[in-house]
Amino acid sequence: MVGSCNSDEDCAAHLDELLAETGWTIHLVTDDHRVTLVLTQPGQFDVKGRPVDYTILEILAGPIGQATLARVRESGCALRLANVHHEILDAINSGQMGTYGLTGGILAQAREIGPGHPVLSHDRAAKPGHEYSVSGDEAELIEAFRHLDTPRRRAALAAVKAMKTD
Repeated sequence: MVGSCNSDEDCAAHLDELLAETGWTIHLVTDDHRVTLVLTQPGQFDVKGRPVDYTILEILAGPIGQATLARVRESGCALRLANVHHEILDAINSGQMGTYGLTGGILAQAREIGPGHPVLSHDRAAKPGHEYSVSGDEAELIEAFRHLDTPRRRAALAAVKAMKTD
């Protein structure tokens, strides 16, 4: 299950609810344009008198910004960072990434970070494009647009406006 948040404040409130329970590790999964939080902790259930270990997963996707990142910094939880391609982040955010793909691949390769890491900074969250969740294709368009000189930006904007249908 993916907890899709509509705003940074909504995501921060959802995170507060989860952090009422201790023992979480917070994984910040990023494509360098968006951040998704994947919280994990060990779990166990009993089957016919035998314990079965598993990993509890909670995913928070949406416009993660200053409020949510402040909660993460102050949480006291172990923090890990995983950089992924935008298509992988899209799959996680849409619930198309399974538990095995997350825990056995992406999260297993995440590296430990501290609360002072730049991915958690207010400045990063306040950058244009970080206050809204964008798809991988949108992020690529934004990045390409930012690298154009002024005449090419105007031409690109005119072309997009000409293609726009109302």
